[in-house]
Amino acid sequence: MSDERILRKHRLKHISELRVSDELLEVRFRAGCSMSSCRAECCGGGADIDLGERDRVLENADLVRSLMDRDQEHDTARWFEDFIDDADFPSGHAVTTRTHNDRCVFLNAKGLCVLQIAEGKMAQGETLKPFFCRAFPICLNEGELTYDDQFETEPQCCSPVADGDLTIFDVCAFELEYVLGAEGAAELREMLGL
Repeated sequence: MSDERILRKHRLKHISELRVSDELLEVRFRAGCSMSSCRAECCGGGADIDLGERDRVLENADLVRSLMDRDQEHDTARWFEDFIDDADFPSGHAVTTRTHNDRCVFLNAKGLCVLQIAEGKMAQGETLKPFFCRAFPICLNEGELTYDDQFETEPQCCSPVADGDLTIFDVCAFELEYVLGAEGAAELREMLGL
């Protein structure tokens, strides 16, 4: 791999040299595609989150439960499963959010993340919505910045198409800057020739 495909100015302190996948560099989207058209299909199977994020959610369990729909899972012992060793997470470990009624336990009937709603009720700067949930469809895979294209049925928000008019920055600029920081996003733009 050439140095041209490594980001060094990003904000992910646990990964010194972040590789960039071919998929991220080449992915294209149809005209009109927008992350604001998301229907939360990606949230259906739950999400892998860092242990620190899990601990923050549990510390704020009363607030989270108060914002849940009646039919959501309120028992904190049933919110997480599957401990995973994974160096893409800051702690080197993750857990998976469980599903309940065929959706992530934190996704309400309107398709909204209760953790994100809870953030609005917390002190400014505090977060509960997990990093990779906010970053989706941008993700890390074994130290490589890439694009998660597992939801190919969502062309209105994030499903790639062959010969699309839009680049990754046209559709996922917020997510890329969130993951990389302003300097890292600028470095990636330069790599893409944008």
